[in-house]
Amino acid sequence: MNTNNSPHIDPQTNYFSVALFSQKHPAFSDKSLRFMIFKEHENGMAKHGVVVRVGRKVLINEQNFMTWIESHSSNLGGK
Repeated sequence: MNTNNSPHIDPQTNYFSVALFSQKHPAFSDKSLRFMIFKEHENGMAKHGVVVRVGRKVLINEQNFMTWIESHSSNLGGK
């Protein structure tokens, strides 16, 4: 039971800086990720909780990013 009213954080969640995320997932360039983050409220990233800000640091929640990408699969002729 969570008694301190703080949100539950899954220890399995991976957070990456834009540069490290781009290195791990080369299909997404640093430049394209920054543009997607800039447009996060228009493209649905904000709704999916993809971007986390800690002070000036911008982090990408890897699991939420992949869920967001999968949500576009119907637009790409997928599921």
